[in-house]
Amino acid sequence: MAQPFASRLGTVLGAALLGGATGLRSQMGLAVVERGSAPATLPAPLRRSSVKRAMLAAAGGELVADKLPFAPPRTAPPSLVARICCGAAAGALSASTVRSPAVVPAVVGGASAAGATFAGLSGRMALSRRIPPLLAAIVEDGIAFAVASLGFQMMRSVNRSGAEGAAAP
Repeated sequence: MAQPFASRLGTVLGAALLGGATGLRSQMGLAVVERGSAPATLPAPLRRSSVKRAMLAAAGGELVADKLPFAPPRTAPPSLVARICCGAAAGALSASTVRSPAVVPAVVGGASAAGATFAGLSGRMALSRRIPPLLAAIVEDGIAFAVASLGFQMMRSVNRSGAEGAAAP
């Protein structure tokens, strides 16, 4: 059965937001999906509590490491590729938790991560001219979390209501 338009749109928009958050903080999208998903909706290797703890620790570690003076530039090729891959993975994983096809959300999540990497850097640099750089980084952390949470909730709620609508007589 074809997925309703609203459900497909919610999946794609959710993946774009998760990818965008991943462009700001490379582990944020995956951590929000891992934390917010019922274990039964995750692929088997990600259902283990040790994996969940590791993913959340990676996201927390990045929030700290990002503020250190030796953190690599997010736009350096290895960092950029990692963000694109993590954005794609967040889009695909979140789509799989609502039983949606994962290819388009993966592409959208990766592309969104790439764009947000540069936009986030520009925004943080601009904000750092007005407030202390550490505070600008913390503001960016909050934006990344809020955007990832919104993307995940959008995907889940639109797909849930789309599924309910499809099941109605």
